[in-house]
Amino acid sequence: MKTLIRAGVLACAMAAGVGASMQAAAQPPENIGAAVFNKKGSLLLPQGYRQWVFIGAPLTPHGLNNGKAGFPEFHHVYVNPDA
Repeated sequence: MKTLIRAGVLACAMAAGVGASMQAAAQPPENIGAAVFNKKGSLLLPQGYRQWVFIGAPLTPHGLNNGKAGFPEFHHVYVNPDA
């Protein structure tokens, strides 16, 4: 009986190892949203940007930056789900 249990545990461990190695070997997409600009130098909106995931809305502490932070005080941050 103990041999059967050990064999089952070993089989599960091997299956988990194979699954983990397959996941690690998966190739990411070649281009997951590099910035693209038009001929005038304006940034083009990426395709599918409306499906991006909202990850937060940080508040910039202007008091700590002498009121001169390099970005808006309040802004939303989205991430491409393929990233």
